Amino acid sequence: MNESSKKRLRPLMVVIMFQVVLVFLVHIAIADSGNPEPRPAKEGHESSSEVGLANCRYGVATLDIPQVDWVDDLGAGWYLNFGASTANATNSAEFVPVIGVRQKKDANGNYLPTYSVTPPLTESGLGNLVDSKPNTLWIVGNEVDRGPDPGQTTGGQGDTFPDVYARAYHEVYHFIKQRDPTAQVANSALVQVTPGRLKYLDLMWQAYKDEYGRVMPVDVWNMHLYILPEVTPAGQPNGIANVALGTNPALGRKESGGNSSLCPLPEVYCIAEHDDMNVFNEQVIAMRTWMRDNGQRNKPLILSEFSILYPYVDDGPTCWLEDEFGNCFTPQRVTNFLNSSFNYLKNPVDPNLGYPKDGNRLIQQSLWFSVNNQGAVGNV
Repeated sequence: MNESSKKRLRPLMVVIMFQVVLVFLVHIAIADSGNPEPRPAKEGHESSSEVGLANCRYGVATLDIPQVDWVDDLGAGWYLNFGASTANATNSAEFVPVIGVRQKKDANGNYLPTYSVTPPLTESGLGNLVDSKPNTLWIVGNEVDRGPDPGQTTGGQGDTFPDVYARAYHEVYHFIKQRDPTAQVANSALVQVTPGRLKYLDLMWQAYKDEYGRVMPVDVWNMHLYILPEVTPAGQPNGIANVALGTNPALGRKESGGNSSLCPLPEVYCIAEHDDMNVFNEQVIAMRTWMRDNGQRNKPLILSEFSILYPYVDDGPTCWLEDEFGNCFTPQRVTNFLNSSFNYLKNPVDPNLGYPKDGNRLIQQSLWFSVNNQGAVGNV
């Protein structure tokens, strides 16, 4: 983004942040924190529907230590920073650590069968952290299905094939449980829940069974929810969501190529559908269906990241990015999505798919991305 675009973006971001903060506060203030708890609460942690106190249903991503102060201001009940440690929030909100997992590569970018874990599985690494945080939920990896963009050899997400992730998860899970049997462990969320991503889960699930002769032990299931195309109109991996590692590109959701007539097709994810609540619901149902079909219905499901990722830069009569119908991701559009998604997350109940210990709700906890991500439209 050039400097003139950044200058136009700054005042717009003030408007967006103000609107989104108001919506966030209103929804958390009126939300029922739920009884029973969506997950077993940590000792000393309480849920409340009052603004300024932690509501365990709703969370927010904090990307640096100063942003942790906003957790209290927003009344969020849990938070994460995609790392394993941070400052404590003042409203008793729960910090959920994320343990980094990444498959190793050689100097030419070819995948090796080994992997790295951050913090390392040593006494002075993850060991001390686990000892200091009893009864904590630990997430193992972040978007491990997302490899580098086409033509690149490195990427910002977990970048790990499903069979390698299964081995990494096994090692991390047992390292944690041996030190703290009261800890809970969650899988890495994938970028989104589409046929290609569900195939990644299938491959991971089967690889674990093949390697260890038992079902993969997951205490809390974890997902991200975005509506992003994975392949070009010609079916090649793209630089947006990309194809889940180890899966067939034919499973990927296609870009529209700007053709609005393709948006109704299930195999296409239009830019215009990025905030479509029907597709949002489809992904939640797809994840819960996969859990049921694999004997995991009686587990909590957390949505540890959702937001609007497409940018809004005012270019006078138009904007830097328009959807297929000529519409921009304006502050009002972001606010509308936040309203719609929070209203949805209060109510999704299904007697055939939901978590029985939580009144058959589909989602136990959700987390908005983020407090502040370098001018992104989804900032609060």
